[in-house]
Amino acid sequence: MKNAICLLAVCLILIGCGGKKASEMVWEFQDSNISENIRSISFGDGKHGWAVTESGSLLSTEDGGKSWENYNISDKTLTAVAAVDDKTFWVAGEEGAIYTSMEGSKSVADRSVDEDVDFVDMAFWNEDNGVIIGNRFDERDSVTYGTVFRTDNGGQNWSEVYVALDSVTCLYILGEQLGWIGTFGHVWTTSDAGANWEDNYLGSAISINDMHYDEFNSGWLVGDSGTYYSSQDGGWSWEDRGGQFPNRDLYDIVFIDRFSGFIVGEGGMIMMSGDGGNAWQFDDNLTANTLYDIARDGNKIWLCGDDGTIIFVH
Repeated sequence: MKNAICLLAVCLILIGCGGKKASEMVWEFQDSNISENIRSISFGDGKHGWAVTESGSLLSTEDGGKSWENYNISDKTLTAVAAVDDKTFWVAGEEGAIYTSMEGSKSVADRSVDEDVDFVDMAFWNEDNGVIIGNRFDERDSVTYGTVFRTDNGGQNWSEVYVALDSVTCLYILGEQLGWIGTFGHVWTTSDAGANWEDNYLGSAISINDMHYDEFNSGWLVGDSGTYYSSQDGGWSWEDRGGQFPNRDLYDIVFIDRFSGFIVGEGGMIMMSGDGGNAWQFDDNLTANTLYDIARDGNKIWLCGDDGTIIFVH
């Protein structure tokens, strides 16, 4: 599956992406050698990357995705992977699953903490400071609580630092201190690397599946049924911009520079913007497989999704 595909009909409407015109960007299917659903993907640099599946598999590449190796590391659903550098990565999943390696994929250690929590996302500001978010169901009250686990010593210890009456869905970090967590209708914000969180209520009807922020104080979020909001003050106030979107669930959003953005979602939906997220064009002809996650290294991105789908864009 080495075909290179140029989405000329869509890309021609975009302006430059990091010095390269979007019309010149190539979309390339990579052979993951699996048919499992890939939930998350992350790269430590342009060559070393990892992905995880719903069936407990870890995929690893050392050549930018030209070839992928498959390791079964868990009997649990794995939902998130976060690369710290070209050797160190962390994996999280359901039933408290946490795994890590500091040697690429040669040795993966089980660091699971709390089997009552289903982890959904994780990220690191640096090699020492990171957070994992998840949900815990309280059978007595029939309520799901969102929770945040934090480390400040490179994952040697994880402590639960924040619990709220909302199901958490996604996480985004920026710089050395800033971070945001999305829930159903809320955005939690930290300015001290996850030690404390402040709640910003957006509305009970707003679903949030992913967010992206930049150093210019701009923010974007996407969610179910074409939900799309943008912010110009670091996520404290939001404008509903979703009317231009198809009625499909959107799962991830990434900007590779101040203007050039990508959204992926249900049924192979790929949306692209060349003007900072004001206008979007979409294409759903590249794949019919739902896409869940986008990894970025500079101006290179990788998309992943159902049935072992990995697409390299460069």
